[in-house]
Amino acid sequence: MASASRSPAQLCEARNALASHAVRRGDYPAASRHADAATSECPASGPEARRAWNTLGQAQLYSGSYADAVQSFARVRDLAVAAGDPQAQAYAWNNLGGAQYYRGHYSTRSSVSKPPNGSSSPPRKPVGRPAPPRLTLASQAMLNQRLGRDLEALKLYRQIRSSSESLRPEEEAQLLANLGALYRRLGDPPKALAQYEAARQLLAKQPNSDTLLGLTKNIGIVQLFEVEEAALAEQSFRHTAELAVLTGSRREEMQAHLYLGETLLRTGRRKEAGLRIRQAGP
Repeated sequence: MASASRSPAQLCEARNALASHAVRRGDYPAASRHADAATSECPASGPEARRAWNTLGQAQLYSGSYADAVQSFARVRDLAVAAGDPQAQAYAWNNLGGAQYYRGHYSTRSSVSKPPNGSSSPPRKPVGRPAPPRLTLASQAMLNQRLGRDLEALKLYRQIRSSSESLRPEEEAQLLANLGALYRRLGDPPKALAQYEAARQLLAKQPNSDTLLGLTKNIGIVQLFEVEEAALAEQSFRHTAELAVLTGSRREEMQAHLYLGETLLRTGRRKEAGLRIRQAGP
């Protein structure tokens, strides 16, 4: 009976609190459920609605649902624009930029450091905690990496890792995966493998299937082509294929079979290699 007598404002606040707590626990399905409910229960014109949409976007981002996260963060941005809150707009653009990066879209980055439309009005008191500096640094580092500015990217990644601000396991894993790719391009396979392995260990506690698949495949690629450890590469590609089947990722499964076929060819098992390569077909 007590819950039935709660006001809409109390229900909104309770939902947001449950969603935030679930994100901190790493329970992203629960966070999504509570935040989604809060988006309906909280008045659209108030800061609690923005908090609900932002928490929903975080849960979606951390669980690998990048397209959904983009939509949620875009909703936060639109609500902040409607409310005339430049600080909230800047925070929303920052999060939206991070989500767009993982989808392979980079133009949003130009807007993450300042409110859109050149607003010159004084910042209001931010809703919740301000945008974390590491998010902007990570955005800049990933963009530098994508544009081939490897040393600039490496400097920013090191700055993020030395910061006193803690990272969530999935954020730390993504940063390590990016560092691994960077060290590969800089011609340091052992360091690349060390970063990939550290990221994979983190994701064993906070699984993100897309990131874990990519990590396992990239570990195998370095093992096969750069340090010439075919036996270890075979284990990695077999594991990648198993993960791809479990998560229903046909594209990753196909690539795993192709790489495994190449590995088997290099170890003289032509018949088994041919079978794997055929499995990669349509």
